[in-house]
Amino acid sequence: MALIFGYRPNGSVLAIGIVVIVFTAMLVAFGVMLVALFRTMDQADTVGMLVGMLLAGLGGALAPVASFPGWVQSLAHVSPAFWVLDALRRLTLDSAHLTDVMPAIIGTLAFTAGFALIAAVSFRSNAVKVGTT
Repeated sequence: MALIFGYRPNGSVLAIGIVVIVFTAMLVAFGVMLVALFRTMDQADTVGMLVGMLLAGLGGALAPVASFPGWVQSLAHVSPAFWVLDALRRLTLDSAHLTDVMPAIIGTLAFTAGFALIAAVSFRSNAVKVGTT
């Protein structure tokens, strides 16, 4: 990645890989949860896009969380994007190691487990999904 993008993290590359894998698992669990919850693929897609953008923005993907008003900063912790972005920032800029970002990994895994639990409870194998997507 350094050759293509000039990306040279100061922290643990192994930890970056683990954070990316955990984040990917969380995104998959989120998508499966949406499909399990909604009757049509169009509904799942629409809600997924809206909630995804809200959580990403709230988590600091569009602007640093420190630039938000105080009440929004306190809400940022309810976004899985906050935990992932915080871990990647610390691993990239602050020379962090796996133990330093373990709370962020555990937080993201908690969201993953929550989404997976909701999906498991809501999933109906006989449900037919309709829609244009």
